[in-house]
Amino acid sequence: MAAVMNDQDKRAVESITREIGRETRCILTSCRKMGNRHGYSRH
Repeated sequence: MAAVMNDQDKRAVESITREIGRETRCILTSCRKMGNRHGYSRH
């Protein structure tokens, strides 16, 4: 991976990381809600 990144690349990576983080949180929370509704406690 290139050590030097320009500002545009940094912004793109940050926005992608933020999107992934949001989706992951959404999946985890919905997963937990479903698990709680069905009486599972896997997490």
